[in-house]
Amino acid sequence: HPKTFEVTTLEELAATLDDGLEFPCAVKPVRSDLVRRELPDYETPKGRVVHSRAEMMAAAEPIVRIGLPVLLTEVIPGDEDQFCSYFTYIDQEGEPLFHFTKRKLRQYPPAFGTGTYHVTAWQPDVAELGLRFFQDLGLRGLAFVEFKRDGRDGQLKLIECNARFGLATSQVRRAGIDLPVLAYNRLTGRADPPLGRFRDGVHLWFPREDFKTYRQYRAAGQLSTTQWLLSLAHLQHTPVMAWDDPGPL
Repeated sequence: HPKTFEVTTLEELAATLDDGLEFPCAVKPVRSDLVRRELPDYETPKGRVVHSRAEMMAAAEPIVRIGLPVLLTEVIPGDEDQFCSYFTYIDQEGEPLFHFTKRKLRQYPPAFGTGTYHVTAWQPDVAELGLRFFQDLGLRGLAFVEFKRDGRDGQLKLIECNARFGLATSQVRRAGIDLPVLAYNRLTGRADPPLGRFRDGVHLWFPREDFKTYRQYRAAGQLSTTQWLLSLAHLQHTPVMAWDDPGPL
C-alpha cells in the first residue's frame, strides 16, 4: 500500500518528511465534506498532488488550522490506465458470488481524481488479491477495491476500498452482472440473478468529465486530439443514458 500519514497538527505535518515521505505526494482531507463547508474557497477538497514542501504546506495548513485531519500519501507512479478494480459480493459463509475486474483508462483531474473512462477486462491477479483482501477483512456483502499497478515493480498497490455501490455500477450490469438486482434479491430473500462470466471490453464513458481530462492531457502534450478520438472508437455506455429509458438523460 502507499506510504501514508495522518496529521492533525502543523508539527506532525512538518515531521512527515523526516519520516520518509517523498515528493510528489498527495494531500487529501479526511473529511472533504467538512472542508467544503468550513473552507468554501478551498480549491481541491477531494485532494491534490503536490511536488514540494511549499506546495504541501499550502494545501494542508489551512485544513489543519481549523482542526481537521489530513492524509499525506505516497503517489504510486505509473500511467492512468494502471488503475484496476475488483468487484464481488461475499455471502454469509464468506464465499464470493462472482468475480469482476475492470480498468480505469482516464480520470479527472488527471493523476488524482474520479474515473472518466473505464473498460471491463479480466485480470486474474487483481481478482486474487482483491478476494484475499476482502476475506482477510471478514467483509460480507457488496464491495469493490481499487489498486494501481506500481510502475517501479509491477506490484498492485492498494488505493481504496468501498463497501457500497460505485460509479461503475451501470458498467458492471451492462457487462452481465446486475449488482442492484443481486443486492435487492439478497435483502428480500429472492433467488440470485444469473451470475456467469462478465463480458470483456465493455466501456463506460463520462463525456463531459472526459473532455476536461482530454484538454488537460493535450495541454501537457500527453494526448493528441486524434489519440483521444481513437480511444473512443468503441461502443460507448454512459451512466445515465439508455435508449429504452431516455428520461434521466
